[in-house]
Amino acid sequence: KRRLSQALFWGTMLFGSLVGLARMSAGGHYLSDVIWAGFLCYLVSYLLYYYGFRIPEYEKNYQESDELTTKPQKKIAFLSVLLLLLLSAGALAMYPYETKIAYKLPATEETATAPSFRFFCDTCQLIIQFTGDSSPSSPAIITGFPHGNGFPKSRLLHGLRMKKLKSDQTEFYFEMTTEGSFLEMNNEITLTLAPQLLSHIDIAVEEGDISIRKMPKQKSTSAIKLSVPKGRVYSRKKALTEEELKQNGFSFSQEHHHPEPP
Repeated sequence: KRRLSQALFWGTMLFGSLVGLARMSAGGHYLSDVIWAGFLCYLVSYLLYYYGFRIPEYEKNYQESDELTTKPQKKIAFLSVLLLLLLSAGALAMYPYETKIAYKLPATEETATAPSFRFFCDTCQLIIQFTGDSSPSSPAIITGFPHGNGFPKSRLLHGLRMKKLKSDQTEFYFEMTTEGSFLEMNNEITLTLAPQLLSHIDIAVEEGDISIRKMPKQKSTSAIKLSVPKGRVYSRKKALTEEELKQNGFSFSQEHHHPEPP
């Protein structure tokens, strides 16, 4: 029966892998979910086979089967409690989290001084797009739907603040930071800018990449400052050099930079 057992084992592994891939492609699970579930299934089967029902020993000592099947009851109870604790720990580690981000800077009057805008996130994948409207409704719009799995009480703190400067200029500051620990997180944020309505733009992504979908047609009076210490800046899946960014009105830095909040 060795061939049959091997066929069943590898068939089960293949079936589980295909189901896991199907769930991941449908967006229902992460890779860590599939790996964790496969590990638990294998562990439960292994413990029951060798220590719960003691099948190998039973097969070798068939005549003492009555004695052998009564002894492992305490072991089964202990292993069941242990597995329950492992499952509970796994469930806590896979605590789902999601939040919605939707901020819109108010439109400025034609006679008012153009406001400045500062953006900071400690961990995110930022997508920047520039509005092509001749009369945009807002200087900047921030949207996103971060979601993932992490430990309890883990969350994303985000908010938009406004400050009036002495020069009668308004400064807006958006910040998103991580509190706690996440196993996996989809932190994609979209920032839609109208640079002609802003006097200064300062964007810092502490950990992650910046993807520019379209270069601005109308540049602001000052350069757009980008800071990406642990990532790169892309446009159409191509990594941009510092010289290419300068040609399109950006200043670039890979130093740690946290725009000071108002």
